[in-house]
Amino acid sequence: MAGGSHFQDEDAGRMITDINVTPLVDIVLVMLIIFMVTTSYIVNPSIKVDLPKAATGSDQVKTTLGLTLTKDGGLYLNGDKTDDGGVQRYIAAELPRNPDLQAGIAADGSGVIAVRAVRRTHRRVEVVSFDARGRVSRAVTVSRGDAADLATLDVAPSGAVLVVWFRHGQGRRWRLEAATRESGSAAFGPATPVSGFVRRPCCTSLSAAIGDRGDAVVTWTSTSRPVVWAAMRGPGRGFRRPQMLTANAADAPRAAVGAGGTAAVLYSVQHVPPRPRDGLHLHRAVRSGPFGPPEQVNPGGGVTIGEATVTPGGRVLVAWIDRARASVHVSEAAPGRPLFDAGELGTDVAPARVAVAADDDGAAAVAWTQLVSPQPVPRERAVAALRPGGGAPFGRAIALGQPWRAASPETARLLPHGGALAVWRGDRFTGPARRRTALAVTRLP
Repeated sequence: MAGGSHFQDEDAGRMITDINVTPLVDIVLVMLIIFMVTTSYIVNPSIKVDLPKAATGSDQVKTTLGLTLTKDGGLYLNGDKTDDGGVQRYIAAELPRNPDLQAGIAADGSGVIAVRAVRRTHRRVEVVSFDARGRVSRAVTVSRGDAADLATLDVAPSGAVLVVWFRHGQGRRWRLEAATRESGSAAFGPATPVSGFVRRPCCTSLSAAIGDRGDAVVTWTSTSRPVVWAAMRGPGRGFRRPQMLTANAADAPRAAVGAGGTAAVLYSVQHVPPRPRDGLHLHRAVRSGPFGPPEQVNPGGGVTIGEATVTPGGRVLVAWIDRARASVHVSEAAPGRPLFDAGELGTDVAPARVAVAADDDGAAAVAWTQLVSPQPVPRERAVAALRPGGGAPFGRAIALGQPWRAASPETARLLPHGGALAVWRGDRFTGPARRRTALAVTRLP
């Protein structure tokens, strides 16, 4: 009998008086059913949904589409000169074979494309470099071993490159490894460990950034253990021993590195019930040194959407969303000085991604998502504000384009002679399985 116990009389020769145990068994079975039902509700309080099932578990090699647009209007596809029709024909031919078509686009500048190359049972991380003329180098393997999965990639304005991947070892253990290309160099350095081997279930979120000098930071956390780790390196050096920043992160950490070597890591902390130390936390490190103690950006704020940027001189600017006021706040800190509130921007701000850029002269650009009409169909648009520098305040919010069903900023960059560029995306849904996505670039005056 399932869930029951077996009893055997030790004295088989002794007379046993008949006992009717049927009511006792009925009661035990009823209690068992009650415990099973109530336990299932306690353990799984979430809403049940029908999850999609994979048609196959085999590895697939993704197609890489490398486009380069030169300043004279030349268009190159994977290093070969082409036109708009050639690109459309290539996509039409590749898309049926592989829906996960990846594209890397450069505007008159060098860059790299990193992919996970799958050959039989081997998985390696390969990097392809290209220049402004559309010339593409041969693929170079930067990972070690035969089981590596690409994690992230970052390129500094100076051309320094950081590639990070998961290297899998024995017994389902893995560690983070990275390869860097210094500014002015044409070759990647050897693969170096970022973390030690660990055994963690799914999933690990990480962020990486590299500065113009080659200073780099990698920060990560796992859903099974909300500890935020961060590892730094200096130009031409390996990564320092990882430093634990917190044991109670409530979201994925974000990293930023300035041209002068100052690094920043941003994450949220939230407890139940709330505590005064909850909210957005910032850690700073100078020139590959250790990270300092946490600095509270919005005490008691809980999980907060925010983004940080670091100027060449080490000034840190954090843009974060105040959900209670539906606005964007800007917090700022000079090197070695505490954070202060630099202003509040926007109205009807949606809880979506923000983008931020800043310079040492005080110029800054912040982009966010504004909710245009919540009913009957929600509509959003990307919005940005510019601060010219020299002690001037932020200007009025500027709409980057027309409203979309969903819109969000991707990145913001200051221009050398004033103004800024904001890259944003818009999505429209024309059916249950049809979506139109546009990527746009808007210049701010």
